[in-house]
Amino acid sequence: MSFAFAKAQSEKAQLEAKKARIQAEINQFSRLLSNVKKESKTMVLLVETIDKKIASTQELINITNKQANLITRSIKKNTDENAKLKKEIKTQKEEYARMIVKAYKSKNEQSRLMFLLSSEDFLQAYKRVQYLKSYADYRKKQADEITAKSMRLEQINKDLQEEKKAKARGFKN
Repeated sequence: MSFAFAKAQSEKAQLEAKKARIQAEINQFSRLLSNVKKESKTMVLLVETIDKKIASTQELINITNKQANLITRSIKKNTDENAKLKKEIKTQKEEYARMIVKAYKSKNEQSRLMFLLSSEDFLQAYKRVQYLKSYADYRKKQADEITAKSMRLEQINKDLQEEKKAKARGFKN
């Protein structure tokens, strides 16, 4: 019996050792599995973060494109307005030149004297002279204002072009 008991004890010890070794392997595999899960979670998180970054970058690109389109439309509008103002300036300058030529032709002493003498009284003659003077001043003022507006629009266009270039540079970055 003692031999059988010793054999049983030996088998028991072997089984216990085997059990401990297998338990150690299970624990090691559990740690490895835990590490793999952490790494998998990290990888999934990394992929999700990259996807979100790509989506945000795409949204930024879309917004930048919309801003560039708005600037382009604004430049076109200002360019059209600028052309319109230049045409108005040309028309007003031609009209002003005709008025000056007409005034020059009628400037001789007799015409001026006839203009003044055809007035019913001195006050009316004075008002006629003032009217012609103020009319000429008004036309000159109009031409000056339109010239100033045209210069301002050209500056706006330059600013918008610079902003568009800056947006394009920002888009490349």
